[in-house]
Amino acid sequence: MKIKTPAITTYLLLCCTVCAYASEHGAGQETASWEGFFWSVVNFLILAGLIYYYGRKPIGEFLTARSKAIEKTLQDAAQAREMARQALAEAQRRFQEKDKEVNEIIQAAIRAGEMERDEALEDGRRKKTTLLSQSQAFIDFELKKAKDEIRKEAIEAAFNYAQQELVSRLTQGRKEKLLQESLDALTRKA
Repeated sequence: MKIKTPAITTYLLLCCTVCAYASEHGAGQETASWEGFFWSVVNFLILAGLIYYYGRKPIGEFLTARSKAIEKTLQDAAQAREMARQALAEAQRRFQEKDKEVNEIIQAAIRAGEMERDEALEDGRRKKTTLLSQSQAFIDFELKKAKDEIRKEAIEAAFNYAQQELVSRLTQGRKEKLLQESLDALTRKA
């Protein structure tokens, strides 16, 4: 809405004149004359005409410049608002990209963890198999060793028992006969 500058100026000057006339006749005078009012209006119109004639151009230029400044400020504000919207959109886009990158990193870490877990499980299985086979070999070796020792002890015990039995059953005559048979067998071989 654009209001004409001369209409506003005239209205303001008329208000000022009425106020001036009222204050001029208010103190000590009971009635105002129409003639005084007429001349006051004429003075006002002359004053308004002079102000309009000489002030129209500078006041118009001022108001025009002010309107242009306000329009430029509004345009600058609109540009700033648009730039802010673009910056916000860019920031939101970057946040979405960062969220996407974070999700990709998390997924890669999960996959790497699963691969490491699978490798650790497989390594554990291999070590278990190796340990079981080594344990079985050790058990077999120790069992054979124990059997050999038991056999050796059994043979020694049997030998000792047999020796004691032989010693108790052999008489002097039988000893000599056995010794003679052994010597004969050795001489035949030699």
